[in-house]
Amino acid sequence: MTPAAARAWVRLPSGRRLDLINPDPGAWLDSDLSFRAVSSRLMAAVSERYELRAWSPAAHAVHKRADSVAAASEAVHCIGWPAHEVRDVLGIVHPVLDVDPLAEIYGCRSWEPWAADVAAERFLAALESLRAAVHGQIEAQV
Repeated sequence: MTPAAARAWVRLPSGRRLDLINPDPGAWLDSDLSFRAVSSRLMAAVSERYELRAWSPAAHAVHKRADSVAAASEAVHCIGWPAHEVRDVLGIVHPVLDVDPLAEIYGCRSWEPWAADVAAERFLAALESLRAAVHGQIEAQV
């Protein structure tokens, strides 16, 4: 079955369908609590698969801040938004980074968007590196 022909959807309490392969941001209503249940079950499966511990409120706050800083920096350096509009229009109050932290790691030009296959390759390599490090720590403790 080709990806375009694949179908996986759930019917929500509102009667709407949520396509899990090609989700539409307008597919659910705020009152659709199965959406929340599906999302929670999916997150639990991902956490189990990658052996992720539950985040503390402090760790979650650090992650959300880093995500906002990345979004603000990408908006300015990759899309061309003025910094004041990132704050005033997008509502992102965190600072915009001047230096691209990935340029030195990957030897690429600062703020250069990656092709999807390059991003996937780099993500999978980082995931495998983290997995190996965690398993190395576990074996060292045994």
